[in-house]
Amino acid sequence: MPLRVADLLEPICKAYEIQGVLATASCLHDQGLDHVLLVQGASAAVGAYLLGAGEDQVGVAVSNSLADASTLRVYRHQPVVSWRKSWAAAEAVQRALRFALLALRGDRGCPRVVSAPTWGLKAVLGEEAVRLGGELGCAVAPQVLYKVPWPAEYHGQSAVEAAIRLRSELQGRLAECGRSTFGPSGPG
Repeated sequence: MPLRVADLLEPICKAYEIQGVLATASCLHDQGLDHVLLVQGASAAVGAYLLGAGEDQVGVAVSNSLADASTLRVYRHQPVVSWRKSWAAAEAVQRALRFALLALRGDRGCPRVVSAPTWGLKAVLGEEAVRLGGELGCAVAPQVLYKVPWPAEYHGQSAVEAAIRLRSELQGRLAECGRSTFGPSGPG
Protein backbone atom coordinates (compact mmCIF):
# COMPACT_ATOMS: atom_id res chain seq x y z
CA MET A 1 0.00 0.00 0.00
CA PRO A 2 1.50 3.38 -0.97
CA LEU A 3 2.27 5.92 1.72
CA ARG A 4 0.14 9.05 1.42
CA VAL A 5 0.78 12.56 2.75
CA ALA A 6 -2.28 12.17 4.97
CA ASP A 7 -0.63 9.11 6.54
CA LEU A 8 2.26 11.33 7.62
CA LEU A 9 0.37 14.43 8.70
CA GLU A 10 -1.43 12.87 11.65
CA PRO A 11 1.70 11.51 13.39
CA ILE A 12 3.59 14.71 12.65
CA CYS A 13 0.78 16.73 14.25
CA LYS A 14 0.67 14.39 17.25
CA ALA A 15 4.42 14.68 17.85
CA TYR A 16 4.31 18.45 17.44
CA GLU A 17 1.35 18.67 19.82
CA ILE A 18 3.11 16.63 22.52
CA GLN A 19 6.34 18.58 22.17
CA GLY A 20 4.51 21.92 22.11
CA VAL A 21 2.37 21.22 25.17
CA LEU A 22 5.49 20.11 27.03
CA ALA A 23 7.40 23.19 25.87
CA THR A 24 4.75 25.62 27.11
CA ALA A 25 5.27 24.40 30.69
CA SER A 26 8.79 22.99 30.78
CA CYS A 27 11.60 25.48 30.42
CA LEU A 28 14.81 23.50 30.24
CA HIS A 29 16.77 26.59 29.25
CA ASP A 30 17.05 27.67 32.88
CA GLN A 31 19.05 24.51 33.57
CA GLY A 32 21.20 24.97 30.45
CA LEU A 33 19.59 22.04 28.64
CA ASP A 34 18.35 22.05 25.08
CA HIS A 35 14.68 21.69 24.17
CA VAL A 36 15.45 18.70 21.92
CA LEU A 37 14.72 16.55 24.97
CA LEU A 38 11.05 17.40 24.38
CA VAL A 39 11.36 16.63 20.66
CA GLN A 40 12.91 13.29 21.58
CA GLY A 41 10.19 12.39 24.10
CA ALA A 42 7.37 13.28 21.71
CA SER A 43 9.01 11.43 18.84
CA ALA A 44 9.58 8.34 21.00
CA ALA A 45 5.88 8.23 21.87
CA VAL A 46 4.60 8.70 18.34
CA GLY A 47 7.34 6.58 16.77
CA ALA A 48 6.60 3.64 19.07
CA TYR A 49 2.88 3.98 18.35
CA LEU A 50 3.51 3.99 14.58
CA LEU A 51 5.63 0.86 14.91
CA GLY A 52 2.71 -0.93 16.56
CA ALA A 53 3.63 -0.57 20.23
CA GLY A 54 1.02 -1.00 22.93
CA GLU A 55 0.55 1.56 25.68
CA ASP A 56 3.15 -0.03 27.98
CA GLN A 57 5.72 -0.14 25.18
CA VAL A 58 5.06 3.50 24.32
CA GLY A 59 5.72 4.30 28.00
CA VAL A 60 8.99 2.34 27.88
CA ALA A 61 10.12 4.24 24.78
CA VAL A 62 9.30 7.59 26.41
CA SER A 63 10.96 6.67 29.71
CA ASN A 64 14.17 5.66 27.95
CA SER A 65 14.00 8.85 25.92
CA LEU A 66 13.72 10.99 29.04
CA ALA A 67 16.43 9.00 30.84
CA ASP A 68 18.69 9.81 27.91
CA ALA A 69 18.23 13.38 29.12
CA SER A 70 19.37 16.13 26.82
CA THR A 71 22.26 17.95 25.33
CA LEU A 72 23.61 21.16 26.75
CA ARG A 73 22.23 24.29 25.17
CA VAL A 74 25.71 25.73 24.67
CA TYR A 75 25.79 25.09 20.91
CA ARG A 76 22.82 27.41 20.30
CA HIS A 77 24.37 30.62 21.60
CA GLN A 78 27.31 32.86 20.83
CA PRO A 79 30.25 32.59 21.05
CA VAL A 80 30.06 28.83 20.52
CA VAL A 81 27.21 28.36 18.02
CA SER A 82 27.92 25.25 16.02
CA TRP A 83 26.47 23.27 13.13
CA ARG A 84 24.90 20.96 15.71
CA LYS A 85 22.17 23.58 16.03
CA SER A 86 21.00 22.55 12.55
CA TRP A 87 20.85 18.81 13.13
CA ALA A 88 20.03 18.47 16.84
CA ALA A 89 16.31 17.84 16.32
CA ALA A 90 16.96 15.24 13.62
CA GLU A 91 19.37 13.45 15.93
CA ALA A 92 16.77 13.56 18.72
CA VAL A 93 14.23 11.90 16.43
CA GLN A 94 16.79 9.26 15.42
CA ARG A 95 17.46 8.45 19.08
CA ALA A 96 13.72 8.43 19.82
CA LEU A 97 13.15 5.81 17.15
CA ARG A 98 15.96 3.72 18.60
CA PHE A 99 14.17 3.82 21.96
CA ALA A 100 10.90 2.85 20.25
CA LEU A 101 12.59 -0.18 18.67
CA LEU A 102 14.13 -1.17 22.01
CA ALA A 103 10.68 -1.04 23.60
CA LEU A 104 9.30 -3.32 20.90
CA ARG A 105 12.13 -5.77 21.59
CA GLY A 106 11.17 -6.02 25.26
CA ASP A 107 13.31 -3.41 26.99
CA ARG A 108 11.75 -2.52 30.34
CA GLY A 109 12.57 1.17 30.23
CA CYS A 110 13.33 3.41 33.15
CA PRO A 111 10.32 3.48 35.50
CA ARG A 112 9.90 6.69 37.49
CA VAL A 113 12.39 8.55 35.30
CA VAL A 114 10.59 11.80 36.16
CA SER A 115 9.71 11.18 39.81
CA ALA A 116 12.51 9.01 41.25
CA PRO A 117 14.05 10.64 44.33
CA THR A 118 17.61 11.93 44.01
CA TRP A 119 18.17 11.05 40.31
CA GLY A 120 14.79 11.54 38.60
CA LEU A 121 14.28 14.53 36.31
CA LYS A 122 12.30 16.48 38.92
CA ALA A 123 14.98 15.86 41.57
CA VAL A 124 17.77 16.92 39.24
CA LEU A 125 16.09 19.74 37.32
CA GLY A 126 13.35 20.90 39.70
CA GLU A 127 9.63 20.29 40.08
CA GLU A 128 8.78 22.07 36.84
CA ALA A 129 11.31 20.04 34.83
CA VAL A 130 9.06 18.12 32.48
CA ARG A 131 5.32 18.56 32.62
CA LEU A 132 2.41 19.14 30.30
CA GLY A 133 1.28 22.73 29.94
CA GLY A 134 -2.28 21.70 29.19
CA GLU A 135 -4.32 18.91 27.74
CA LEU A 136 -3.20 17.16 24.60
CA GLY A 137 -5.54 17.67 21.69
CA CYS A 138 -5.20 20.42 19.17
CA ALA A 139 -3.73 23.34 21.06
CA VAL A 140 -0.28 23.91 19.66
CA ALA A 141 -0.91 24.68 16.00
CA PRO A 142 -3.82 27.10 16.47
CA GLN A 143 -2.67 28.62 19.76
CA VAL A 144 1.11 28.75 19.40
CA LEU A 145 2.10 28.41 15.79
CA TYR A 146 -0.50 30.77 14.35
CA LYS A 147 -1.45 33.08 17.23
CA VAL A 148 1.53 33.19 19.58
CA PRO A 149 -0.24 34.22 22.81
CA TRP A 150 2.98 33.56 24.73
CA PRO A 151 6.65 33.52 23.76
CA ALA A 152 7.79 30.18 22.42
CA GLU A 153 10.84 29.00 20.57
CA TYR A 154 9.64 27.32 17.43
CA HIS A 155 11.84 27.66 14.38
CA GLY A 156 10.19 29.43 11.51
CA GLN A 157 7.25 30.69 13.57
CA SER A 158 7.85 34.36 12.73
CA ALA A 159 8.35 33.60 9.05
CA VAL A 160 5.07 31.65 8.88
CA GLU A 161 3.20 34.47 10.62
CA ALA A 162 4.72 37.07 8.31
CA ALA A 163 3.86 35.01 5.23
CA ILE A 164 0.24 34.61 6.36
CA ARG A 165 -0.16 38.32 7.09
CA LEU A 166 1.62 39.56 3.96
CA ARG A 167 0.25 37.03 1.46
CA SER A 168 -2.61 39.15 0.11
CA GLU A 169 -0.40 42.25 -0.13
CA LEU A 170 2.48 40.50 -1.90
CA GLN A 171 0.66 37.89 -4.01
CA GLY A 172 1.70 38.14 -7.65
CA ARG A 173 4.75 40.32 -6.91
CA LEU A 174 7.43 37.62 -6.66
CA ALA A 175 9.14 38.88 -9.83
CA GLU A 176 9.87 42.18 -8.06
CA CYS A 177 12.22 40.41 -5.63
CA GLY A 178 15.90 40.40 -6.50
CA ARG A 179 18.02 37.26 -6.37
CA SER A 180 20.47 36.77 -3.54
CA THR A 181 23.07 34.09 -3.07
CA PHE A 182 23.98 32.56 0.23
CA GLY A 183 27.41 31.14 0.89
CA PRO A 184 29.06 29.72 3.98
CA SER A 185 29.38 33.17 5.53
CA GLY A 186 25.76 34.23 4.98
CA PRO A 187 24.05 36.52 2.49
CA GLY A 188 26.32 37.55 -0.37
